Amino acid sequence: MGFSLENFDYFGKWRATYDFRQRVEDPADADETIEFQTETSPDPVVRHFKTTRRAIPADGGLPDGTTFSGPAGLKRALLETRHDDLVRQVVSKMLAYALGRQLEYYDEPAVRTVIATLETDGYRFQTLLREIVTSYPFRYKKNPTRETN
Repeated sequence: MGFSLENFDYFGKWRATYDFRQRVEDPADADETIEFQTETSPDPVVRHFKTTRRAIPADGGLPDGTTFSGPAGLKRALLETRHDDLVRQVVSKMLAYALGRQLEYYDEPAVRTVIATLETDGYRFQTLLREIVTSYPFRYKKNPTRETN
């Protein structure tokens, strides 16, 4: 599943290829030359590099055997085969984030209520947010106690 998101670099920027930069000895093979000075040598040091690009494989598969290609394919596969699990995870993670803690067994009714409302309202994000902030666990969450010295 991770390879489908491999096109995004660590900043979230889209890329179509891996860029490998390797040192070469022959300047004719190089597409980049760097010259620098070191403290130990009076002469400048010259290094030649060649950049090789390879296409990023974005194909993958789910544990049930469903295959996909790229982020759009992953989205389609998850929505077709794991829709209910995906909705439950999004609701659970968002509620846990809003509460500032992990969910407990007694939060399950709130999760089910949010999911039921999302189903009737077309899974809109604003509905998710509204249902979380009006849920019982959110409205009646306890503030952590502070110790005073």
